[in-house]
Amino acid sequence: MKKTNKVTIGVFVFLLSLLVVYVGFGSYYSSRFLPGTTVYGQSIGQLTKDEAETKLTNKLNETTYTLRDGDKVVGQFTGKDIGLKVDYTTDLTTRMNQQNPWLFKGSQTVSATQNQGFDEASAKAYLSALLTKENQNRTESKNASIQRTGNQGFQLISEVQGNQFNVDQVMTYIFENIEKGNQTIQLNEQYVKPAVMSDNADLQNNLKTLNGVANVSGNYTIGNNTEVVSNNLVLSWVDFKDNNINFDETAMRTYLRSLNQKYSTVNKSRIFKTTSGAVVTVPAGTYGWSINIESELSQLKQDILNGNKFSRQPKIVGSGYNTNGTDIGDTYVEVNIASQKLWIYKQGQLVLTTDVVTGLPGQDTPKGVWAVWSKQQNAVLRGLNNDGTSYASPVNYWMPIDNTGVGLHDANWQPKFGGTWYQTHGSHGCINISPSVMPQVYSAVAMGTPVVIY
Repeated sequence: MKKTNKVTIGVFVFLLSLLVVYVGFGSYYSSRFLPGTTVYGQSIGQLTKDEAETKLTNKLNETTYTLRDGDKVVGQFTGKDIGLKVDYTTDLTTRMNQQNPWLFKGSQTVSATQNQGFDEASAKAYLSALLTKENQNRTESKNASIQRTGNQGFQLISEVQGNQFNVDQVMTYIFENIEKGNQTIQLNEQYVKPAVMSDNADLQNNLKTLNGVANVSGNYTIGNNTEVVSNNLVLSWVDFKDNNINFDETAMRTYLRSLNQKYSTVNKSRIFKTTSGAVVTVPAGTYGWSINIESELSQLKQDILNGNKFSRQPKIVGSGYNTNGTDIGDTYVEVNIASQKLWIYKQGQLVLTTDVVTGLPGQDTPKGVWAVWSKQQNAVLRGLNNDGTSYASPVNYWMPIDNTGVGLHDANWQPKFGGTWYQTHGSHGCINISPSVMPQVYSAVAMGTPVVIY
């Protein structure tokens, strides 16, 4: 009896011990992961959820990623460097809820996908700095281009494929690999590509045009003079940059202005042979011509781009341009203030002579080479007298010649013309003509006719 009781008691104690162990085990692992549990390759057995999350986070921050380009290690960085983040909370909570601490089952593995992300600003800033520094020691890609070959023309320079990284492409590739769990990231030639290749249509067309330019030369005919525009001069004006044909417009304007200074007549005095045979110097007036710099610049650029030799007159503005050696020509009005005479010549023939009254001394008729720019009948001339009062003088014929109100007109208030009458009864600057003669003057003188006053 005693022996049976001992056995019974022993069994009871054993079972009670097992129960205590069972209850203790279940209670302990109700808030901890079972032994042998691994998550994302990390053992978290016997750890609470918070302890497991801390361990995984620390491991994530310490994880080293290696960036390779071929056999070369481009750089290394950790998860912490790029602000790598994983939401472990959801997976760990799910696993904790799924485990049964009362079944004594260990070695449980969570094979969930990491719900990871980045502190985008930190990641991009870090990786951009790393790649930019690496690029400093790498070869830059170069676009295909066109270069001048001395004075011989232009040639195509092929593109160069360098090995500097396209920073944005590489960063995207890094993020993709990290999300796949790759710690060694082998780059696949994410290099900056040349933007312009040798077969670029625009580049080929520009080369063709430039090869035509290389043969351009020309002649300017200015009056009875010829100016040669050499091929070397043309080439000095043309260059190719940023995939565009460019002109040195400053140099071209300088050249055209030099021609203008040499040949134009506007704002220049003239040597003039008078009716009496004397040769006088007549100051500049409004009459004359010059090269229209901007219009000619545009035309010259087009001539060059056309690739053809040219021979022509430059673009002219103003009046009096001809090939006879003088812009006054052989049709003009001549006024001699000292003799108070006016002569009209047409095609070299004297067609009219008359006495006139010019400006009162102090209100002198302006000397110079002017031009008739308007013709009016029955006009009223208005202005101020010497005493400040205003006047309004009707005239039958009015032919202004400058931009201050001076012109040719009839003057029925003048009792006589010629001689020294102008010295005491002269005009306000106009050329007064007898009413009996003025119709002939009006008829004989066309618009644009030069008026030489000396």
